[in-house]
Amino acid sequence: MPTSFRVRRSSPRPALLYSLISASLVLLLVVSAGLLPPTRTTATAPERRLPDIMSEKTEDGVSPQQQQQQGGGYRANRVAAGNDFVKFVLQESVGSDGRDPAEAATWRTLNFREVADLFKKGLPDCFLESMKEANFEAVFWESAPVTRTTTDKPYEYVLVDSPRLAAVTADGRPFAEHIASRKGTNDVVSFRNLRRDARLVVPCRGGQQPGANYAHLAAFLRTAPRDQVVQFFGAVGEGLEDEIASRADETPVWLSTSGLGVYWLHARLDSVPKYYTYAPFKAL
Repeated sequence: MPTSFRVRRSSPRPALLYSLISASLVLLLVVSAGLLPPTRTTATAPERRLPDIMSEKTEDGVSPQQQQQQGGGYRANRVAAGNDFVKFVLQESVGSDGRDPAEAATWRTLNFREVADLFKKGLPDCFLESMKEANFEAVFWESAPVTRTTTDKPYEYVLVDSPRLAAVTADGRPFAEHIASRKGTNDVVSFRNLRRDARLVVPCRGGQQPGANYAHLAAFLRTAPRDQVVQFFGAVGEGLEDEIASRADETPVWLSTSGLGVYWLHARLDSVPKYYTYAPFKAL
């Protein structure tokens, strides 16, 4: 006759329970006090936040805020967003001088011609604010297309999240012919690509800001000298004007930055949306 048996379940020892409870309390106190090391490592090269760049002064001793006051108040206004992109327009305040916070401002959207002129005047800070708001580690900057007869239409652009771009290391060797001799300067150069069908605007490796990262647009804006940031956007504005004016017909111009082909920041002014990811801007 089979022998029936009952499994004996031993109760936890009091000493063991006391040890576990004590260890849990100690761990809780350590976490609360912030004594544990961070789980993510910090970057070796110091990086500035975009608000820090806004407070710096250029060689003429004028801060970005003062420049904006001299040229009127500007802002980036978000008009659409998705999981991996934010769409903006740039606007100018026309109803208030910005000194009285209680006074409501009226905002007018800038067109392509006005944005190019804004960049040429050294006032790119409303664009920097959009980078701050999008809050992506690395982005593709993609603008709507424009032709000679559509420069008065609103300038629209998207900032598209690119985790892949965030992982690249700066490598300017493909542009060495144009930038190597200017290493240590804050120069920005403009030249045709190898196929001669697009204009590239490229910053040289400056010497004033140790640790400056030229791998992509967001890294450049966080780490490059303020003067070079202004020069870069000035060259972009000038290039946009020149490319539009050089068109003999209604061939459009697409302004963008990608960076997955060459790991060095370059704005691209092209007659085709070669590296665009935002589908609505690929067509006129």
